[in-house]
Amino acid sequence: MPEHRLTRGQVRDPVHRYVSTTTIERAILDDRLAQRLRGVGQSAAAHLVFPSMTVTRFAHSLGAMHIASRFFSATLANAQPDTRRQQISAMVELVVAEDDTVFGRREDDAAAAEQLMRAQGLHGDAEAATARERLASMVAEQALRLVSLLHDLGHLPFSHDFEQTIAEWLALAPDAKTAYPHLAEVIATGGRLHEAIGYRLADWVQDELRGELRTRMPDELVDLARCSLRVAKRILHSEQASERLSKAPADRIARWLYGLVSGEIDADRCDYILRDSRNYGLIGAGYDLDRLITNLGVLPSKGDEPEWRTVVLAHGVSAAEEFLVARFRMYQWAIYHHKIQQSAAGLRRALRYSLTHANTDTQTFIGDIERLIAPTRATDAPEELKPYVDRFADYTDAWWIKRLKSNLKDPVWAAADRDVRTWAALFLYRARGPRSLWKKPTDLVPEDLAALTIVARLAADQDERWDRAVTDIEASHHVLVVAFPWRPWKPAPSGEDPPVSALQVYEPSNEAARPLSQISPLVGALGTAWAHSLQVLAFAARGEDIGGEDLLALRERVLDCLRQLAAGASSRS
Repeated sequence: MPEHRLTRGQVRDPVHRYVSTTTIERAILDDRLAQRLRGVGQSAAAHLVFPSMTVTRFAHSLGAMHIASRFFSATLANAQPDTRRQQISAMVELVVAEDDTVFGRREDDAAAAEQLMRAQGLHGDAEAATARERLASMVAEQALRLVSLLHDLGHLPFSHDFEQTIAEWLALAPDAKTAYPHLAEVIATGGRLHEAIGYRLADWVQDELRGELRTRMPDELVDLARCSLRVAKRILHSEQASERLSKAPADRIARWLYGLVSGEIDADRCDYILRDSRNYGLIGAGYDLDRLITNLGVLPSKGDEPEWRTVVLAHGVSAAEEFLVARFRMYQWAIYHHKIQQSAAGLRRALRYSLTHANTDTQTFIGDIERLIAPTRATDAPEELKPYVDRFADYTDAWWIKRLKSNLKDPVWAAADRDVRTWAALFLYRARGPRSLWKKPTDLVPEDLAALTIVARLAADQDERWDRAVTDIEASHHVLVVAFPWRPWKPAPSGEDPPVSALQVYEPSNEAARPLSQISPLVGALGTAWAHSLQVLAFAARGEDIGGEDLLALRERVLDCLRQLAAGASSRS
């Protein structure tokens, strides 16, 4: 094997020290769509309050890929022997289902291919009995890493803030729903726009890459790389097909692998909590990643529960507590900091105005997104999508900032509502003006905090009453109201009252699993702690024009609107 044809390497990383990459991963990282993520920040507005919080989706994707391998190895190593054998067997079926030629060789050929994959830094399951099983686990690991690397590919500029803006814009613009039906459908069905875009872009990158693999790696590795790409696509799309819940082993293992990237404790969250808290400067939002990973396992699939589930072993309860508390603190102290949310709300208001009064660039931008998420037709040729993909590769935070600054000089914007220009200037230039009507829980009495909790659930449920209320408050009081549809942990779908956590703790000795929130009073109390935190904030666009007493009066009027909304919601429930 000519070593010089391999491009395996390492990337220096402040969180994980070094992130190793395989030949195929390096090829994907070189693609324009992946490189675009260098220009998309994790947070649109955090750097305006915490100047060092400039983490990009590119760095985070590398970190998530690194952790995914560690999750894979640890969960298999900690699984009961029967469970591990079931999963390895399912991985063989998954690989065969995507490319039955990979194992169409003799056992010694499989062993040679296994050594080739190890040369790329993949380990798979070391305890797998045969060369075929070891190779299948390595292909599955490579596919899992590719899913982690590609999972953020579809994020729009300004990440979640732009996604939220599009949802707000569609809610207020009936004509837009008609003009962009696929966008409207994703939002209306509770889908995540960046995932819908990401699925299409991931398919594009993988399809494009297959044609050039022979120029990037040795012939012996090409078939394995192409198989890994196909398995990665199967894993990535398994989340979309979860409603059908096929019990076939290949589908079940694909869903379990996807859960390692996007679950309750997953590679995505484990990386961004450490990476972002480091750049926020939040010492209290760290946790012991090594101990957490060491204590991850797999719940056996049996009876009416055919799915494998990632669980925390009993010795890892303290690490899971630390992880969830760190996540809670980062949201409480940083992500939902009133100044960050104020600037982000201003950005969303300026973006919404840009979409409503779209110029040519904006129309092209939103049209490209609509085309990318449109279902593939049988008559579509791959090259038809290329112009949309090429333009999307240029859509970064900087691309939109340039256009927002240009908009401020545009005659249409010059004649726009003063509030819109104020909000745009706040985000673009950190201009003074807007004021937070309340900043911390102690600014409000307990009854108002309770009312805001009810209101926040309306926002989380995309209730039309919430949309009407915030629209009326903005129009009548020049105040933007934002809610945080977030929970410290995901409730189990059992519907228990009070709810219990979906994440479970497993004790191998008695093969029993219980919700973490029942085992850990600390985790159980996070829900109560969040109920006593601010879940709704309000920002006055013309704050600097209002004196102290008038500002208090404005706050009372806005709170009264929210109290009435909460009372109406309570009376109907």
